[in-house]
Amino acid sequence: MSDKSKLRHYIEALPIWLLPKLLRPLPFRMRVRFGAWMLSGVLRHVPSLRKRITNNLDHVFPDMPRPEKRRLLRNISRNIGLGFFELIYNSEYQKRTHEMRLSGDVATLDAAHAEGRPVLLVSAHFGQFEAARAMLGPRTKPLGALYHPAHNPVFERIYTPALAAAGPIFPTTPRGLAALSKHLKGGGFVALLLDQYADDGVPMPFVGRMAKTGLSMARLALKNNALIVPLICVRGDDGVTIDVQIAPPLASTDALTMTRELNDFMSAEILKRPEQWYWLHRRWKNMPTQDVENT
Repeated sequence: MSDKSKLRHYIEALPIWLLPKLLRPLPFRMRVRFGAWMLSGVLRHVPSLRKRITNNLDHVFPDMPRPEKRRLLRNISRNIGLGFFELIYNSEYQKRTHEMRLSGDVATLDAAHAEGRPVLLVSAHFGQFEAARAMLGPRTKPLGALYHPAHNPVFERIYTPALAAAGPIFPTTPRGLAALSKHLKGGGFVALLLDQYADDGVPMPFVGRMAKTGLSMARLALKNNALIVPLICVRGDDGVTIDVQIAPPLASTDALTMTRELNDFMSAEILKRPEQWYWLHRRWKNMPTQDVENT
């Protein structure tokens, strides 16, 4: 890596490293709200970031009136800010289960844990997904998480300890995936987010537009006789409370069918509450803009 690249990484990561330290003396919720307010302003006013969100909204909602898209941009930016700072202070957030509620098919998870059967808990960058680890970790120890390493190695040194505060983490590297497979073979539970672009993925509908989606996690589940359980973590109108909703497990069929069912589940939730999804992802990269399929 060149000296110029290293300097750019440090400059990019400096606010992410410095702001949480400056806010540390404040009470937890005051820290999160203030940090979210600042990050929301950055997302709405830095042209490249604003454009990425609005381009995605234009792609998915081409007929939505501009005032509604501006309102969505404000709410999306706010929710991204809240989620980011809750994650940065994850060691504290994991203890705030009084702000969270667990609902849905929890009995299936308890039964799988009792049987020693592995489970993949699949969600999206929606609401606050770390609430699922806070609520389910004590029931399913050890609850691992799969994550994509950050492109910025300086940010990675901030990001990974925050994730590891809730349990073991497995990067999407050959070594990380080998450790993940071993964890599943031991009857472990793993949480993962399946709503990002996959270069080697299969085009399938995602919120009404074709998007490449990886099949590797469904294949891993079939290989290890693991249940795939979709879940969604819905943020309340107060911006604080989270409802961790557990859906019934998928039938073990084939990787393509199961992945498409996961996409359909997440699409339905995002279309109901688009302000709670992380619209910064380049989810529809390398797909024709005119490709439309109703979900």
